[in-house]
Amino acid sequence: MLEIRLQHRGLDDRWTKEWCGWARRNLRTKGARMLDVDASWNSIGDAGCKALSNFLREIGQPVQSLKLLNNHIGSDGASALACLVNKVAVHELHLSHNRIGPDGMVRILKSLAVSPTYPLDVPDVTLTSSRSHDDKELQEMLCGGMRQTSRPRHRVLC
Repeated sequence: MLEIRLQHRGLDDRWTKEWCGWARRNLRTKGARMLDVDASWNSIGDAGCKALSNFLREIGQPVQSLKLLNNHIGSDGASALACLVNKVAVHELHLSHNRIGPDGMVRILKSLAVSPTYPLDVPDVTLTSSRSHDDKELQEMLCGGMRQTSRPRHRVLC
């Protein structure tokens, strides 16, 4: 497993883009069966998230864990992550404490639901939110969006 540790580095969009350029030229990912990426606790926004998502998509290796919590990722970053999870298997995706709204989460979930990179024999998908349990509108939007695209053999538990 190739571990990429970028947490608490003060990365913003510009530095994340520069790091991705450096990594394209210098990281040896051939032979790595899985990636583990932690870029938490930075100031990465949509542009940096897009650069990192594109970089991971170009590598094409499965990602065990992608931790992006406590950044500044919003709707455009969610779209980039939706493209990533549609092409590359990401087993864990940590996005708490960002600026991704319900629409962005639905985009990511829909990409997961239709992606050919995930096995069909996973019986359940469980969604949880760090928001208040009283936020019924958010819960219904997320669960409803997932149910619309869910494969027939999947059951969504919310």
